[in-house]
Parts: sequence; C-alpha cells; structure tokens
Amino acid sequence: MGEIDLGILNMPKRDYHKRCYQKSPLGLFEDDLVVVVSNSHPLACAKNATPKRLHKQNLILYNGAEARITELLFSGSDYTPGAVTSFQLTEAIFEWVAAGLGIGVMSRWNAHKHIESGRVVGIKIPSPLANRVWYAKFSSDKPYVYMAYFVELMRQKCPAGTIMMG
Repeated sequence: MGEIDLGILNMPKRDYHKRCYQKSPLGLFEDDLVVVVSNSHPLACAKNATPKRLHKQNLILYNGAEARITELLFSGSDYTPGAVTSFQLTEAIFEWVAAGLGIGVMSRWNAHKHIESGRVVGIKIPSPLANRVWYAKFSSDKPYVYMAYFVELMRQKCPAGTIMMG
C-alpha cells in the first residue's frame, strides 16, 4: 500500500485559526455553505436561513451528511427538519431542489453555476460553522516540487465564489 503525500481538507474558519499543527497547513481558499432553494420556494427571498425558517423543511443532502448538516442548521434550537433525502450526486440534489421537492445545503462555489442560472437561490447560513477554510497538508516537511506547484496552482485557480488565501 502506498502513502498519502498530500491531503486537501476543510474545517470551520474559526477553528482553523485556533488550531496548532505539527506541520503547518497551507491555506488555499475560504468558502461558505449556503442553503439552496428553488427560485419559486417561499424562502427564496430570505436573507438568512434561520432554524425557524427551516423548521420542517425537507432536506436534500449528500449521503452521510445528515448529522453534520442538521447540527449546522438547527443546533441550539427546538426546530427540526422534515424528511431527509440523500443522494451521492450533486446534480441529483440540484434537480430535486430546482423541482421544489426540498432544500439543499452545499458550498457556494459548488452551487455557483446553478445560482447564476436562476434555477436556485443561495441563502446565507448565519452560523460560524458555515464559513470554512480549505487547506493543503503535506505528509512531509519537504514535499516534492511538483506537489508544491500543484498546491500553488490550486490557490491561484480557486473556485468561483471563494476567497483566495494570501
């Protein structure tokens, strides 16, 4: 079995600046998670996705994301989601959301082209857990030159809707 030379990871922005690493991470970009709804959904005009607004809404999520997303959206409140439907494919989530069958949660950069098309609307999640930092971690203090170039290219070509880290 081989070893992992490079990892691309993310964590909430508030935690990124607090943590101390044995091997320093290299910040790539910052992004945020948004609630996506169809353009005809009653929440399409909302400025923020608060627990009260999301109460009993059907969630359409990635497989395995239910616990994390439910905590993000409803932590500290008495509100809960309605049904939860899970998919492996991003496009399936967008098709169901655009059809008005529920709401989704994903990164703004992942939703960017769908928001720009007007089929769905992205709504801000007012939680510090929704703001993330993506970073690279090398398994060695002296990474191969091509890996360092690859990471620098990722920093320069970060996805639309993100903020490049300096």
